[in-house]
Amino acid sequence: MKISVLNPHLGISVYGNQIHNYFLKYIKSSSNILISDFNIFRILKFLIFTFKKPDLISRKFFFKSLLSSGFKIRKKQKLYEAVFDFSCREEFINPSFLSKISKKQVFHLGDYFFGSSIEKRLKKYSECKNPILICYFGAGLDEKYLCYLLEKYNLKKNLLRVPFGCSDRFIKLNNMNKKNILKKVNKVFITGSINKIRSIENTEAEVEAEDFFKSKKLLYMHPLRRSISLNKHLFNHKYFKVHLPKKHEGKAPDIDLINTMKRYRYSFSTNSIFNFLPSKVYESMILGCVPIFLEEDFLKELGFKHNFNCLIIKDFESINNLSNELRSITKIDDMQYYKISTNCVKFAEINFTHERIKEFINKKLKL
Repeated sequence: MKISVLNPHLGISVYGNQIHNYFLKYIKSSSNILISDFNIFRILKFLIFTFKKPDLISRKFFFKSLLSSGFKIRKKQKLYEAVFDFSCREEFINPSFLSKISKKQVFHLGDYFFGSSIEKRLKKYSECKNPILICYFGAGLDEKYLCYLLEKYNLKKNLLRVPFGCSDRFIKLNNMNKKNILKKVNKVFITGSINKIRSIENTEAEVEAEDFFKSKKLLYMHPLRRSISLNKHLFNHKYFKVHLPKKHEGKAPDIDLINTMKRYRYSFSTNSIFNFLPSKVYESMILGCVPIFLEEDFLKELGFKHNFNCLIIKDFESINNLSNELRSITKIDDMQYYKISTNCVKFAEINFTHERIKEFINKKLKL
């Protein structure tokens, strides 16, 4: 199987929080690298990064790819099963060239706000011969934003949903034996930022999304999170550990996330307006912190089962009703909690490592 990676130095989370480390695995296993962005500063940054990860890619291989990519005219060009682009930018994409050299052109959509305008990207991707769009699980299902754009550019059948991966720092610290699981504090942990759709950066992607959601009277990325913050009196310390911005807006205060997830029994997932599960869901599971979800059809597709490896709240009429539902979960007896937590850890270990996500993508793409 011959695959190529386009502009690895632009890949999402290459230098960051490890939630897309399956991309690094594609860099490592690629038979060639294609470069269309020759920004010297970005390339140098990537080269410095490779010194810290010498097993990722040899600098000789990278320089050779860089030089060969620099030639505008090439007599012979290899044919790849797939070319992967994780840059979330359309300005370095040449649809006709990629279509000539690969059977499948695979693009990651990111979280829509990373990189350039999602509509500009989809328009460019639609010009490829066989584009495959990777997005997070849940995206494009219940929210209309991505659905509308996919239909506009006839790409709805080209979507491949993947979960976030558990970063190595969580997996290495997993020591969830029975004693440690039952020692966890019987509370529901709630955390996350509360940001407006349009931030002070005022990017093109943010303006685009805000214009779409304005008619729905949605101003915040996580409306439910904000509602919980505004009604903290309903989420008291006896049953909850709420770690949200003090002024109901902005970034959540810094916290030792790993030790916090290791400490509490449950975490409540509050999806964004784009509907995909946050990365913390997958990471918390590795540490025996049972996720609590609002009912969504895609949870079954991911393999989640109520009272087996997670807990699901069907619906709630008010924020007060939600508080009561979450509070009742803390009354689950120790042995039932232990079984769910143990299944939760095993499920995450089997399905949400970066190697497994890469295997999942390859299987879906028939690579």
